[in-house]
Amino acid sequence: LMFGIAHLHHFRHLTRHAGYDRERSMRIVCFQAGYTTLFGIYASFLFLRTGHFVAPFLSHAFCNYMGLPELHRLNSSKDKNILIVAYLAGIIGFFALLMPLTNPEWYNPYIWNFVPSET
Repeated sequence: LMFGIAHLHHFRHLTRHAGYDRERSMRIVCFQAGYTTLFGIYASFLFLRTGHFVAPFLSHAFCNYMGLPELHRLNSSKDKNILIVAYLAGIIGFFALLMPLTNPEWYNPYIWNFVPSET
């Protein structure tokens, strides 16, 4: 939730600098807060599963670079069916590999080693 809330400042930018009216700015910011909240949940999941900062950091960098999929361009694409299959394969692959690729045994998650030392 905090990750999504951290993006609410975009409302000011949209209304003052981009020239959008308040209603459109609010719709954009609410949508953005929604998907960034979902990403914050995913980043927390990555951190808790791997125990390292690198996984959510790289995931955030990749998502910022790629942006949201431009689904509205599917209708005007000559390769519409190929793109739909690629999107669906990516979604299925993401969920199929989510747990195996974040297996804590692979990452030695030091944050969960709460074994007291024997001194």
